[in-house]
Amino acid sequence: MLLNAKILNTYDAAASDGPAGTIVDSRFDDALWTLEDFVINTRRIVGGRDVLIPVGAVREINTDSLKLSLALLQEQVDSAPSRVENGGDTSARSTRKVFGYHIRAQDKTFGHLEDMLIEPGSWAIRYLLIDTRNWWPGPPVLVAPDWVSHFDWVEHKLSMDVTAERIENCPPYDPASPPTRQYEIALYRYYERTEYWR
Repeated sequence: MLLNAKILNTYDAAASDGPAGTIVDSRFDDALWTLEDFVINTRRIVGGRDVLIPVGAVREINTDSLKLSLALLQEQVDSAPSRVENGGDTSARSTRKVFGYHIRAQDKTFGHLEDMLIEPGSWAIRYLLIDTRNWWPGPPVLVAPDWVSHFDWVEHKLSMDVTAERIENCPPYDPASPPTRQYEIALYRYYERTEYWR
């Protein structure tokens, strides 16, 4: 089951010996398209502190209670590096900050980045959820991050190596339901791309 990054960024975090705080953001590698770590507000001092916890520390995900269980003690979470201390890591990008980036097809701008769908375990970003309502009617569309040809951090824009018309006519996606493998097969065949699970 794929997880929505926007919802994941609101999960509570639990250490092995008690509450650890709340996830307020997550960061991804913009070359590998994988989640690297979570930004957790510890709430254990006045105003709290935003610490970076690697995805490898996640022991369990409870999608019903919106909680991540960590294989760490509260003390280990509290002593983790802060986002400010690790600000020099330029390959790690905030998921929250890229939401809203405009999407440029080969021929025109057609939407903005609304969300990301993430595969737990591998923490790979499998799809970008694109809101197209300001350009044409209909539901949002899914595209794979591998189809992004360029990320413009200054202009806040992603460029795709696909035409807008092709994206507009892609298999419809219902954001209320996670994509099934059958839908994924149809999507990759439509774009004539090699499936990531092969």
